[in-house]
Amino acid sequence: IERSDKILSFLKAKTTYFKILEKINNLTQQFQLITILTAQVAPNFIEEAVIKEFPVGIQYLNHFFSEILYLRYKESDMVYVHLVNSHFLPERKLLYTITKRGIEDYKV
Repeated sequence: IERSDKILSFLKAKTTYFKILEKINNLTQQFQLITILTAQVAPNFIEEAVIKEFPVGIQYLNHFFSEILYLRYKESDMVYVHLVNSHFLPERKLLYTITKRGIEDYKV
């Protein structure tokens, strides 16, 4: 969908977005897949907030997907993954590192 299309209304764009999310969710459920979506983020202006950025459209994504993995870079190869909004697992934050072999647990 081109953003510069003057004929395209917000309602039509939102409806198309919902149809895409619904299709992805149906395929995920039908074939028992793990589906990973990425989202643009916007800042959270609350200074003490644990989550410093919010996914754009989170109010829509919450209707289709249960778990959110929040990735955050801390300092010098220290990266956190934070499980948020899970129906099945407790909220948890883990430290990991990205190496030549891929994503690995961080070793102290």
